[in-house]
Amino acid sequence: MSIVVPVDATVVSAADETARYNEVTTKFNAHSHEDLTKSTSNTFTIGNDAVGDKTFAVSTDDANDPALRFNTTTDLWTISNDGVTYSTHDLVTGTVSLQGTQTITGEKTFLNIVDPTTDQGAANKKYVDDNDVDGLWEVDGTETQLIIADEIDLQTKKIINVVDPAAAQDAATKNYVDSGAYDARVKAWVNFDGTTTGPVTVRDSFNVSGVVDNGVGDYTISWDTNFATVNYVVFGFARATADGSGIAVWERDTAPDHSVGSVTILTSLLSSAPTDPVLVSVMATGGQ
Repeated sequence: MSIVVPVDATVVSAADETARYNEVTTKFNAHSHEDLTKSTSNTFTIGNDAVGDKTFAVSTDDANDPALRFNTTTDLWTISNDGVTYSTHDLVTGTVSLQGTQTITGEKTFLNIVDPTTDQGAANKKYVDDNDVDGLWEVDGTETQLIIADEIDLQTKKIINVVDPAAAQDAATKNYVDSGAYDARVKAWVNFDGTTTGPVTVRDSFNVSGVVDNGVGDYTISWDTNFATVNYVVFGFARATADGSGIAVWERDTAPDHSVGSVTILTSLLSSAPTDPVLVSVMATGGQ
């Protein structure tokens, strides 16, 4: 390693250069730096080409003197205020690695900090602004809204404190679903073939667990989810044969008739004779 002594345009004589060298050499040798050599007219080399730390301490009245150290293995300078804890300074890349406890007093500004690439890297203002939580929000007109991608994965988490919906596309709350506004909707429906024997053939259904054939023109429909009370409404239609003959549909007035978990209906021709319709459609609505 070398200490380079710059000179201005003034011509320095050989005698002056030698005197300068002798003066510096004497001062370094007085502090046990006997490996100071002059390699060129303006360069003084300190060291003996050995591998290891080269430490230059400043003698003070402190218990531990500050020092400058160069490590020939890492090729990095380190600086210490107490001769014990050293911070690394890479003069090529500009990287500073602080070791131990560092105290910075007063107001200081660190400039030209690159974006961090490791968890413990120092963050600059732009990096914080770009990645801060506030950056997830934007103002749209008079509303502040969340900036989101095409979909949000909540990973089994809840969405809480949602107000009841007002517009058609608003998210529905449990309260809204459980309230009377939802009660007005059809809660169960079924389309089945009443002419089939054994298990009744159900063409399609919603919230229906099954249909039982109790006899000619007599069917019990069970709900997947019970109604809250027996005061729900059931209505239906039926067609006797493929030619579209009219059928009357009504509820049985004897048990089993109308419960929170099922309803029993009767079907008959307009002449009142019980019959098994080829098509039966039943719907139910009410609170659940």
